[in-house]
Amino acid sequence: MGQCMCAKKRNILKFFIVFVYFQMLILFILFLRGTHRKRLLQNAIFTRNVTNVAITYSSNATEHPLRTQKLPNSVYPQRELNASCVLRDNNRWLPFRSGELRRLEQWYSSIDRFFSINNTQPLNLPEDDGPNLYKEYDLKKPWNFTLSDQHYEEFTILNGTKGCFIRGTAISRKRGTTVTCVCASGYVGQHCSVPILIQKSLPSFHGKPRDKPRRLILATKFNMEHHVLMLKMLQVHSAVDLFVILESNYTGHGDTRPLRLLHNLRRGYMKRFHYKIMHVFVNSFPAQGQLKGDVAEKHINQYIVSAIETRVSGLRNDDLFIYMDTDETPDVKLLQFLKLHNGYPFPVGFVLQGFMYGFYWERALTKVISVCSIHMFRDFYKGNVYALRAGKMAKGSSTFGALRTWLIGSPDSYAGWHASWFSSPREVITKLTSAINADFPRWGDYPEKCTFDYVATLFRKGEYFDGKTKFHPICLNDIYVLKDLPYLSKYKGYFNFMLHNPTAVKYGF
Repeated sequence: MGQCMCAKKRNILKFFIVFVYFQMLILFILFLRGTHRKRLLQNAIFTRNVTNVAITYSSNATEHPLRTQKLPNSVYPQRELNASCVLRDNNRWLPFRSGELRRLEQWYSSIDRFFSINNTQPLNLPEDDGPNLYKEYDLKKPWNFTLSDQHYEEFTILNGTKGCFIRGTAISRKRGTTVTCVCASGYVGQHCSVPILIQKSLPSFHGKPRDKPRRLILATKFNMEHHVLMLKMLQVHSAVDLFVILESNYTGHGDTRPLRLLHNLRRGYMKRFHYKIMHVFVNSFPAQGQLKGDVAEKHINQYIVSAIETRVSGLRNDDLFIYMDTDETPDVKLLQFLKLHNGYPFPVGFVLQGFMYGFYWERALTKVISVCSIHMFRDFYKGNVYALRAGKMAKGSSTFGALRTWLIGSPDSYAGWHASWFSSPREVITKLTSAINADFPRWGDYPEKCTFDYVATLFRKGEYFDGKTKFHPICLNDIYVLKDLPYLSKYKGYFNFMLHNPTAVKYGF
C-alpha cells in the first residue's frame, strides 16, 4: 500500500516537473521574440526640436525611409531635399506606407500656401530687387508700354564696324584694322555670334548681324504656374523686351476663378521684371465655351493681338513675336541670335526636352512652332496664335520673307525645355478640373483621378493619367538644358519639389 502511494507521488512530481519545463520553455521563446522586437524598435531614431517631433523609421534594408512630422508653415521654401540622384526604377512601383500620403499632403500644402490667393504677406524672393510697381495696380487703368532700342553693345566695335559677339567670344585678336574672333565653346561664325545649335539646324545660314537688334515680345497664358513662370522669366529675360501675360477670371471650362498672378504681382512676385510685364486681363467667357473647348481657347487668345495693338507703341514690322505656353521655354542664346540676325526663315520652332511632374521624369520631346515677325503675325496670321502654332503656310507668299518652317534642335540637342504638370498634387487637380472641354479624354471629368492620393501615386510611379504611358527617370545633373539657370541650383529650396521627387521611395515623408 505504502509503495503504491509513493509511486503515485512520484508520477505527480514528474508531471509537475514536465509542466514547469514546458512553461519555462514557452517563457524563454517569448523572451527571445521580445528581445528581437526590442532590437527592431531600437533602430527607430527619435529627434525632437522646438516646433515638431520627427520620427524616422528603418528596420531593415528592404523598407524605405519615412518621416512623420507636423510641418510648420515655414517648411517651404526653407527645406531642401539635398539628395543625390539614384535611378532605382523598380522602387517606383512600391505602394505608399500607412500615413505616408497624409504627411505628403501636409508638406505639399506648405508649397501651395506660398503663392496662395489667401496669402497677403509681401513676397521677397532672393535677388528679386527693384520697386514693386504692381503694388497699387488698377485693372481699370491698364498700363501702356513703349518699346525702345537697347543701348548696351552686344558686339565689339572697331572703326564703326561690328567685331566680335561679346558673349560668344573667348579671345579677340587685333592686327591693324582686322579683328579675328576666337569663339567660345558653343559658338561659331565670323563674329562668334551663331550658337552651334543654329548651325546644326540651319547649315545653309550665312546671314550677318543686324545693325539694330529686333525687339522681342513673348506672350503666354497663365493659370497657376508661379514656379514655372519664374524659371521661364529667369531663363529668357535678357532677350525679352516685353512679357505679355494673359490671365482670366474664368477657367478654361467657364467657372469663375481668382486672378492668382495679379494677386502675387501685387505682393511683389518677380518685381525685378515689373517694368516689362504687361498683365492682360481677360474678363469674359464665350457662350459656347463650355461645350466647345476650341471656342474658349480662341476667345482668350484674341486678347493678345488686341492688347499689343492698343497698349504697345514703338513696334517695327521686323520685331519678333513669340507665343509659348507657360511651361515651354527656349534656350536664351537662341532668342538672342534671332534678335541679332537676319537671313533665316519664318516661322521658327523649337524641339524641347520634355519633363513630367518635375525634373525627375522625362517624357517625349515637344515640337512647338512659336516665332514670327510682328508683320507676319499681324498680316499673315491675323493675330491668330493657333495658326502660328500649327505652322500654317501660304503658297507663293513672299511679302514676309522666306516662308519655311524652321525647327531648331533635335533629340540629340534640345533647344529648351517643356515642364508639364509641374505643380503640387492639389494644383494638378485644380488644373484638371478647370481645363477646356477638349483634348479628350478630359481627365477632370473622372472623379477618381481628381484625388490627392491618385495624383501623388502618379508622381511616384512616373505614370500618366491614362494609366498606360510611363516616363523615364532622369537625374538633375544630366539635364543640360538647365545649365543657363544658375538660380535654380543656387536657391534649391524654392524648387525642391520639382528637382527631386518628394514621393519617391528614397525620400518619403
